[in-house]
Amino acid sequence: TLAEVRGADRERRRLFADLAHELATPTTTLMGIAAAVQSGAGDQARLLALLDRECARLERLIGDVRELATLEDPALRLEFEACDVGALVTAAVDGLRVGGPALAAVRVTAPALTAEVDPARVEQIVANLVTNAARHAGGAAVEVAARRDGDHLTLTVDDAGPGVPEDRLAELGRRLLRVERARDRASGGHGLGLSIVRAIVARHGGVISFARSRLGGLGVVVRLPLVAATRGPPPAAPG
Repeated sequence: TLAEVRGADRERRRLFADLAHELATPTTTLMGIAAAVQSGAGDQARLLALLDRECARLERLIGDVRELATLEDPALRLEFEACDVGALVTAAVDGLRVGGPALAAVRVTAPALTAEVDPARVEQIVANLVTNAARHAGGAAVEVAARRDGDHLTLTVDDAGPGVPEDRLAELGRRLLRVERARDRASGGHGLGLSIVRAIVARHGGVISFARSRLGGLGVVVRLPLVAATRGPPPAAPG
């Protein structure tokens, strides 16, 4: 319909405007560093550290934009297989724990649970959600849990950080969104992590929702079908 076309056009223009805004900050900083180096002004070691940080930030942004574009390509096929999602979630968090004290304290409750998923993409969901929660929790508690819920598996990530205002919860996962009043911009990230998670969940035929966490911060709930479309039931969970 005409309304849908106009809505898609507004979304496209908003995305380009937001992306330009995100690119402007590191670009401006890099230009300032270049000018300082050329003039010989400033502490060279500090300028090199800033250069490294802003290049890494720009690299992450470009990588996430590319990843989101891939996930939204209808031709992309996920690699579904029956696997123990509990073990997958636990291993994904264990891999993140080397990232520092904030991630080392993440608690996991994930019993054996077999489901037909793309394991690499589920690990990506866990990594994005847990990293996001730990970054914003600022050392406060982060808890991850996986369980069976009827014919779905439910993955929850709760944090005890500052949370998100109720009137902004529905917007989470929108591309390049920042909820600046509650989740500090200075903590890092650029608003694409949750969009990537949302895209992966959608490709699994699942849903993602956001609410006030029982720990006081943000609570994220991901529900994925236990069985991929057109496939038979997965084998019983081990043990």
